[in-house]
Formats: sequence, C-alpha cells, structure tokens
Amino acid sequence: RTVVQLGDILRLALYNDATGLVPLRTELEYIRLYLQIEQTRLQDRLEVRYAVTPEVLNAAVPNLILLPLAESAIANGVTVRSGRAAIEIRAWAENGELRLEVREGHAWHAGV
Repeated sequence: RTVVQLGDILRLALYNDATGLVPLRTELEYIRLYLQIEQTRLQDRLEVRYAVTPEVLNAAVPNLILLPLAESAIANGVTVRSGRAAIEIRAWAENGELRLEVREGHAWHAGV
C-alpha cells in the first residue's frame, strides 16, 4: 500500500510540475497521500485532521507548498515526541486572501 501511495505522489508531482501552480484540492491530495504514508510508518502515534473550507479548494497555490511544512512538523514534532501526536492541515479565506496552516501538537481526544 505504501509503495502505491509513493507512486501516486510521484505521478501527481510529475504531472503538475510544469504548471508551477495547482488547485488547492490537488495540493491537499499530495498531503493526504504523504500523511497516510507517515501514519503507516508511525502506526497509531499520528492523528491527522483537516479543516478546509470548501470555497478555497479551487484556489491556485504553488505546487508542493504544503509538503515541506508537513515534513517539518513530522520530523521536528511528532517523531521527537513520545506518545501520540497530531497534524492539522487548515485552509480558509480571510480578507480576500488564502490562509494555509500546518499545525503539530498533541493528539486530540474523542469528543473534544
């Protein structure tokens, strides 16, 4: 499964590399695949959440803009912390601008 996901990321990256910009929905697909691989690697230690408002899904963003942020959150937060951790990917419009955020922290508890 992980090898297939790596192939999917590579295929998406190669297909979209020529444009420089991709719809946010495509960028979120990269991140979803990457974080699924990390969840497989880290087993039950990583929780992933998305908070993306639908109106920003077609916004043009630089290709692979979120990937280094997610990698950094994993490398500098999740893997150095014992116990469960979480990554949250957020995207929303504010004052006519697209806001993107990758947050790392403790895992959320059910119902919170």
